[in-house]
Amino acid sequence: MTANFVFLIRPLSVQKGFELQCEGILPEPMRVQRLFEAILAAAQIGQGLDAEVRIYNTHGEVAEVLELNRPNARELVLA
Repeated sequence: MTANFVFLIRPLSVQKGFELQCEGILPEPMRVQRLFEAILAAAQIGQGLDAEVRIYNTHGEVAEVLELNRPNARELVLA
């Protein structure tokens, strides 16, 4: 089952870092230098929402899915 909000994290390049996008929440994709920063931003923005974070690899395939409506999601925000 897909969450109401889906945060997408895609690698751009070594120089450009990563792109964080979420339709309905972020009007423009955010660019961050490190993957860790993108995951934390998604966890903070999506806190309390029925949301998930999908992390893509360089081939455009989903590498990881993190659900934010779980009890352990709070640990991401507190990290």
